[in-house]
Amino acid sequence: MAGRVRQRKTHLGFVLATAAAIAIPTAAPGVFAPPPVSAAPTTAAYQPVGPVRVADTRRTKCGCTRLNNSTVEVDISGHPNLPNDAVAVAITVTVTRTASPGYVTVYPAGTPRPFVSTLNTQVDRAVANSAIIPLEPNGRIALFQLVKGDVIVDVTGVFVAADAARSGRFVPVSGRRLVDTRRPGPGSGPLGRNQDLTVPLPAVVDPDATALVVNVTNVDDPAVSYLSARPAGQPATTTSFLNTGGWGQPVASATTIPVSPDGFTIRSSRGGNVIVDLLGWYTGPSAASSTDGLFVPITPQRIFDSRTRPGRLYAGGTIEIASPVTGAASLVTNVTLTQPDRRGYVTA
Repeated sequence: MAGRVRQRKTHLGFVLATAAAIAIPTAAPGVFAPPPVSAAPTTAAYQPVGPVRVADTRRTKCGCTRLNNSTVEVDISGHPNLPNDAVAVAITVTVTRTASPGYVTVYPAGTPRPFVSTLNTQVDRAVANSAIIPLEPNGRIALFQLVKGDVIVDVTGVFVAADAARSGRFVPVSGRRLVDTRRPGPGSGPLGRNQDLTVPLPAVVDPDATALVVNVTNVDDPAVSYLSARPAGQPATTTSFLNTGGWGQPVASATTIPVSPDGFTIRSSRGGNVIVDLLGWYTGPSAASSTDGLFVPITPQRIFDSRTRPGRLYAGGTIEIASPVTGAASLVTNVTLTQPDRRGYVTA
């Protein structure tokens, strides 16, 4: 269109992609088959945490160890508020504005840095993204930055080794919308400054669930803002899981949120409309003991990149990706969209 410039940016989000079948051993026509991944034999159950802030490089005592100008380590198992036997951690990483676009890779400390990105940084706003990262034997993670910025790490849960469990097993659901404040009805309308929105547990979720995995979108923010979340009935925290730019554009982030029987509460620092989509939940102590839904940590790795094959996707385009892990019912993935022709969204 005359007078308008198409902006090409890179966006990345935490996606819990649920496979339609237990395993896809071979590639069907039109399905991209990544190399198989050898999953470690460790299985683990989720335990809710906080949320709690464990590292912040803006502070003199950052809760981290700086290895060099581009990498810091965070001792997850050594933190006084976290279990010392965790094998993986559910985190949100936030990076302040950087001098040029870049990316951050989070991975088990003491291992070779993998060719993956956990979030993409921007020059005009802070960026947050959530992930589940395996821990090395001493319980640490490393964060590498291509372009320097301050890094904040918040924890919403850990995974502790278990052969079977009642509590902490993941139950995937087909994506469903829980809240959209843009729609007419009770409680509709944008949030105000430091206003809370409490989302009750949906009927599909057990009353003693320990956490929900949700995708939250902030729209029409009036100023630079951030969203935080906590179990309903608990005091507000200093953590966050989503940052906005203040220009009203939609910004989405998927995250794991610990819950109470009353659900969870989202707080907006400056306001705007909020959309919440449910992706799955973690069982509570009333569930039957089972191996179903236990988490299997693997080293972060890239399984698909359309810049190499099969080529660029256009508006309305779809690509199917076979599961790289035999026997997996769900995958925890980051999906990055680069160089979009116009505003849009991605559904996994």
